[in-house]
Amino acid sequence: MKAYADIQNMKERFGVLELLQLTDAAGEDLSAEETAVVETALNDATAFMNGYIRVRHTLPLSAVPPVLTRLCCEIARFYLYKTAVTDVVKDAYDAAVKVLRDIAKGDLLLSDPEGTPPEQGAPLVIVGGAERLFNQNSMKGF
Repeated sequence: MKAYADIQNMKERFGVLELLQLTDAAGEDLSAEETAVVETALNDATAFMNGYIRVRHTLPLSAVPPVLTRLCCEIARFYLYKTAVTDVVKDAYDAAVKVLRDIAKGDLLLSDPEGTPPEQGAPLVIVGGAERLFNQNSMKGF
């Protein structure tokens, strides 16, 4: 599974300094070990996002819409804050989850960088009907 964002996206959005702090790095750039920590957060974020995206779209997507790159970065950043999550980071995470819910409900449509919507998944089937005639309460005593 390829993540919706990469290390470079994280550096561009949050800066190397914040990533160094979040990974407890000592140098001026991320080592292989710290890079692996960030990549794990990005992969975890992608897996989480796929739970919402697969409701409406066939995975894997042929191209990554820019909105998913941003959401992946926000969620991965939240995951990297193991303790003492700031309000800004928590609010960004909550907003990202809201967007994912909107995608799953069909209220927000994805499109690739060229504006073409990705292939839709199987239609959602909702089963409903009248209340059951025979249930646990109506069958008491039988």
